[in-house]
Amino acid sequence: MKATWFCIFLIPFLWLACQSEPMPAGKKLVQLSAADSVRISASIDSLTALADTATADNKAALLIRIADLHKSLRNKDAWVDAVRAIFSFYHKNRQYDDLYPLLDQAVRDSWWEPDSKTGQLYTLQGFTLRRLGRNYAAGVYYEKAREISDRFGGVTQANPAGVIHKTLANIKTRLGEHEEAEKLFLIALELLEQDTLPERAASNRLTMVEIHNDLGLAYQTAGDLPKALEQYDAGLYAIGQLSKLDPGKGAAAANTKGLLLSSKASVLFLSGRHAKAEQAARAALDSYGPDKNNYRFNGLTILSGILEHSGNLPAAKKYRDEALALAGKGGVEQREVAKLLIEMGWSAYRSRDFLAATQFAQQALNRIYAKISPDDVHQNPDPALLDPDPENAIAEALDLKGEAFWQQYRTQPSDGVLQLADSTTALAIQMMENLRDVAVYESSKLHSSQQSRRLFSRMMAILFAQQKHGGQAVAARAFTYAEKNKAVLLQQKIAADAAMRGAGVADSLIQQERDFKERRAFLQNALFEEQIAEGSPDEKAIDALKRQLYAVEQDLRQLQAGIAGAYHIEPTTGHTQTATVDAVRQKLLRKDELWVDYYTDPDSSLVYMIAVSHDALQFVRKPYRETAVRDFIGLFNNAIQAENKAGDPALFSKFVQAARNLYDDLLAPVLPQTPPKRITLVADGALALLPFDVLLCKPVDVGAGVNYAALPYLVTTSQTRLAASASLDLFYTRQGQPERRGSYAGFAPDYSGSVLGQVVSGSGVVQSAATAFKGKAFLGRDASLDAFLKEAAGYAIIHFHGHAEASDSFPDHSWMAFTAGRPIAGVMLPQGQVSTLGSGPRRLPAAELAHCLFAHQVYHARLDADLVLLSACQTGLGKIAPGEGTLSLSRAFQAAGCPATVMSLWEVRDDATAELMQVFLENIRHGQEKDEALTNAKRSYLQTTGDAFPYYWAGFVLTGKASPVQLPGAWWQGPAGWVLLLVVLLLVALFFRSRVK
Repeated sequence: MKATWFCIFLIPFLWLACQSEPMPAGKKLVQLSAADSVRISASIDSLTALADTATADNKAALLIRIADLHKSLRNKDAWVDAVRAIFSFYHKNRQYDDLYPLLDQAVRDSWWEPDSKTGQLYTLQGFTLRRLGRNYAAGVYYEKAREISDRFGGVTQANPAGVIHKTLANIKTRLGEHEEAEKLFLIALELLEQDTLPERAASNRLTMVEIHNDLGLAYQTAGDLPKALEQYDAGLYAIGQLSKLDPGKGAAAANTKGLLLSSKASVLFLSGRHAKAEQAARAALDSYGPDKNNYRFNGLTILSGILEHSGNLPAAKKYRDEALALAGKGGVEQREVAKLLIEMGWSAYRSRDFLAATQFAQQALNRIYAKISPDDVHQNPDPALLDPDPENAIAEALDLKGEAFWQQYRTQPSDGVLQLADSTTALAIQMMENLRDVAVYESSKLHSSQQSRRLFSRMMAILFAQQKHGGQAVAARAFTYAEKNKAVLLQQKIAADAAMRGAGVADSLIQQERDFKERRAFLQNALFEEQIAEGSPDEKAIDALKRQLYAVEQDLRQLQAGIAGAYHIEPTTGHTQTATVDAVRQKLLRKDELWVDYYTDPDSSLVYMIAVSHDALQFVRKPYRETAVRDFIGLFNNAIQAENKAGDPALFSKFVQAARNLYDDLLAPVLPQTPPKRITLVADGALALLPFDVLLCKPVDVGAGVNYAALPYLVTTSQTRLAASASLDLFYTRQGQPERRGSYAGFAPDYSGSVLGQVVSGSGVVQSAATAFKGKAFLGRDASLDAFLKEAAGYAIIHFHGHAEASDSFPDHSWMAFTAGRPIAGVMLPQGQVSTLGSGPRRLPAAELAHCLFAHQVYHARLDADLVLLSACQTGLGKIAPGEGTLSLSRAFQAAGCPATVMSLWEVRDDATAELMQVFLENIRHGQEKDEALTNAKRSYLQTTGDAFPYYWAGFVLTGKASPVQLPGAWWQGPAGWVLLLVVLLLVALFFRSRVK
């Protein structure tokens, strides 16, 4: 017995011992005797003397041995110097493949807490990775070096603006992170302006000029040509001043001037100013020194593109051949050579020489992946090689190759060529996905998604061509590819938030994250005000705000990375899975439901439909014009039409014909003769703006007179909903039900004294719903932004009945207007809840935005409502981002953890809104599915009012989960009820046991 208790006593100590990680072997300290230290130091001196005169083959081994000896002495400074000597040797000989593993081991072997010496190692490794063309990995090391430099300094002898910030910003530009690149360049310029050391003045001025060029390239790559030209001109002015102030910098200044002229030529060409572009490109070539192969290569490439567009094909070919010959002499990155080969491939493509285009693409791939044959166009990179370091040149080469194969097939059909077009395009899509996933800013991710859009369009065309052989398997692949291009960024954001919540992160860390998000929201609002201010924008103020934003975003990212590491939170992409047809059938389809995934290709005037039911799978293509959708909506989506033309026979005839045509094009090809009870629509492009409920599922005789109430609308036969994607709906099925602190929170602001008109019915609708749901109503002055920030989180239903508007110009600043009140001091957390809504803007812009909540604040919040209902103007509209959906308030609320929203596609008259919403909420209270509740509300409106014109009832759409709202149950449905039940069962058991005895 004593032994048993002794073992039990030991268990906690043994457990603690098992939890303690042993010191890694590389970090273990070995105590050397004085004699050993003297002996090792003597060895170092001897080996150093030998290394000075050794042959190249022997010198590498000697330098590595010297570094090992310094490491054994634990002489940090001497060891880092020895590593730098190794770097210098391999760099001089351009042996970067051999250098990389040595530096990788050196980084792992560093035995001290990170400081400036660690930053030096990171910089060396970042440089090496850049030379290997691994820009993403290089960026990771330069980012670490930047963090250390900002904290400790001393990472570089020169100003870190050029060595670290400028280099890191250029990497970000190459990876498509234009927003972050811009902020890094601005910080670099600020660091240089603050540097007052006389001995660094000339080199700093030259670095500033280079930054003007590189910042211009970042703007140019992002499509902002005016800003790019502004930077190039600023650099050219500065280089002229530098030549006057420091004649000793003449050669360097001339080369940098050539870079600026080449860059300016590129922008002038893209702006349609071809003569001036050619003039600038030739001046650039005259400016370069004879040893600057890489600069001259760049200039020749730009000039050849200008000449080709001008129709001078022989001259363009001459300069491209000259550029390739120059690359053969060394000094030009293989990535840049690949870019030139891709450009030559597109030139061949435009000449309809598709075979030559594939050959140029293959040569470009060979420049990046040397193991790939430069001649065998059937060979593609191993997909496993695409993951570690995404490279847009690879995606561009695969894009060219896939397009050339596709056009070969269209010219002379061949199953083999079609398969090559398929596999190559699939690889290009994979590379673009990798590029998207390593981006940090959502704007960069969105840009990457939109760039890949034509790849998906080509893949859909390829799959449709394969359908005659592949049948159901091809249709299933088409569904998967359609899903890969639907709301991916929204899925990733929701998944990341769910992972954070599920990890049990400490309240103090959540509070820190919330503080950073509030600060970011404040700066974003301030930046928005500066950008829309009347008159000329204050560029200095804008740049200062961008630098502040960057600093806050870096702090937030470091905090989130620390949380992810400490709580073992997987990367975002690990939490989302692309939906398959089988998964939709097994986990999403309800009884008598059809799931329709759309993919629109406006450039080809086509729309693809993949329809999934329990017993069928269809893959259909039809002609499509986006203007037809927009023109149809314009027939009935405004009050003027409703009030003045609802009885107009000509308008009625137009409406009926258009509604029937759209039904025939968008639904009839995949619907049975009798439409199913339920239809889920994953809309794409402008289809997200279309109220499918108004489409007519039967022919109509317009000669019988104007009668909108009698029309065979889809809403009369089927309940419809929109879904962002099947993949997101599948993710929701894996999530548990969040805790609720109430059933309903409604907000009906008072707009007295505002240019926004009063919403007369708002208070009545909200109060009635609050009473029915036993929830809370915030009416009039109580419906302030402050109240929403404090109270909205944690209710099953959030209802806003007031003014709101989506912006397609500034989607992040789509707004909801609350009752004007005191300025927001901060965000108070409700008991047991976490809100990450930031505070409001500082002053009132034209649309009275001082008391508004913006979409970007909602997007980064945690609200966790089962249903958000915005009875307001145009809340479902926004900027259409192909592949991602509508950047609307609806999307922002979904990102905030609200899987279903009901919002309006246009401004609806107040009394009609009130009537529809009252019936809808009553249906929800009775446990109806959300799409069923909205459909029944619309049917009731059509049957009981005299306003059947679609303007009044068709604008409200449900996006997201259709399941009934999970309202908080009575006390006996919670834990207390289960405890009571267990106690009763136990008492019953004891009673019967006693009876048996």
